[in-house]
Amino acid sequence: MATKDGLMGRLLGNAEKFSDKQIAETIDLLVTHGLQRGASDIHIEPHDRFVLVRYRIDGTLRGIHKLPRASLPAVIAELKRRAALHAEDTRLPQEGSYELTNEDQAVVITVATMPVYGGEKAVLHIAMHAGKPRQLETAGFWGNGLKTLQTVLASPHGLVVVAGPRHNGVDSTLFSLLDQVNSPMVSIATVEAYQKHRLPGTSQTYLSASGLDYHTGLQAALKQDPNVIMLSDLPDSATASLAIHAATTGHLVIVGIHAQGAIAAALRMRVAGIEPFLLATGMRASVGQRLVRRLCTSCLLYT
Repeated sequence: MATKDGLMGRLLGNAEKFSDKQIAETIDLLVTHGLQRGASDIHIEPHDRFVLVRYRIDGTLRGIHKLPRASLPAVIAELKRRAALHAEDTRLPQEGSYELTNEDQAVVITVATMPVYGGEKAVLHIAMHAGKPRQLETAGFWGNGLKTLQTVLASPHGLVVVAGPRHNGVDSTLFSLLDQVNSPMVSIATVEAYQKHRLPGTSQTYLSASGLDYHTGLQAALKQDPNVIMLSDLPDSATASLAIHAATTGHLVIVGIHAQGAIAAALRMRVAGIEPFLLATGMRASVGQRLVRRLCTSCLLYT
């Protein structure tokens, strides 16, 4: 850590003003370190005497770097410039994204800023353009659960829910399910918060780029009469009601929900105002999932 903070110090020093080149190189270095460590998020947050940079690795936040406190406005301004946000607006949360290339692989960096005590906090979400989604067997499904899910996906209509806490691979599982039903004879539309995976043969809509919300995006997708619709989240009652309506009128609807498990997902649908008879007729499956830490075979430590 000392070596890397020393490198940050050489880039920024202890001056009160920093050049555009210094700030750009610092941000590039932070992202590069995140990619090398397999981080999913980078948190840049102000403290009284310094700016703390933490990386979320395997679901756990770890403090890695400290930047000079005076560098925060310039770092936030540069991140906003890259993500096409309003640099002068420091009073409201903003979200945008930009792309870069790392070792010939495309990477999407989603930037979310938030006014906090001491300035603005920025969180960078790192999403690699993954290759072909994993097969259900290699994603952890087996036995009767796998057979049941394959039977459900063969149905032309119904609601399939994938539930899990944040940072537990829900999006990856959604694309594994889509890959299972993807074919030239099936029209697939997705409505996603931002770009994480690319699945050839599907029509993908990203809310962060289009300015839509989930409900409006789902309405627009239904007008194009797809066979399969995927939503990366169900944020409100209106979207949940429209999703269950689509599932009972001839569409296969696959949605992700941030919940503690399969039963909690059904309860969330009830809280959203979905009547029990609609759940009974429309919901085909509710899948609960978690990412489980495992022992490293080399050092016998949790990874």
